[in-house]
Amino acid sequence: MIHADVRTSILITLLLVLMAQALFNPLGLSIILALMLLGLFFGFKKSAATLSKIWTFGFTILALGVIYFHYHSFIGVEAGVAVLSTFLFAKALETKNKRDTIILLNFALFVSASSFLYSQSIWMAIMVLLCLFSCLIGLYRLQSSEFKDAQNQSRAIKNNNKNDAKLLMLA
Repeated sequence: MIHADVRTSILITLLLVLMAQALFNPLGLSIILALMLLGLFFGFKKSAATLSKIWTFGFTILALGVIYFHYHSFIGVEAGVAVLSTFLFAKALETKNKRDTIILLNFALFVSASSFLYSQSIWMAIMVLLCLFSCLIGLYRLQSSEFKDAQNQSRAIKNNNKNDAKLLMLA
């Protein structure tokens, strides 16, 4: 299960990637990616870690179809970045544990940096930096939430040991 703070970082990162690329991607692709983001948001809200594999596959194939019909190829800067974004959002829909989250956030770093291939304007730089910070915060929260869980388990064990000692003293 992914901690709530980490889920928030994932959603913010994907939203920033979508905002950075919305002006450059085909409209249909931006709509599909937004639907994937909404599916992820409602999946996280219900604490169901993943959307159905059929929906994930359907969204991904539909997005790849839109990319192919718009660019007539998967080769090239625009088509390549669009394909990377599609696979990033598909990976987000199937993320369910710590390993997947680490891969997702690192892949998001790469996809956001590839947005510079569209434009090198100051606004794109700001979006990429915001995405970078969101990814790094997500990775930090992932580590700190694991540490807090381990600390809570340690406290629970100590409390159980204290209760056992009291019980033995009473006996």
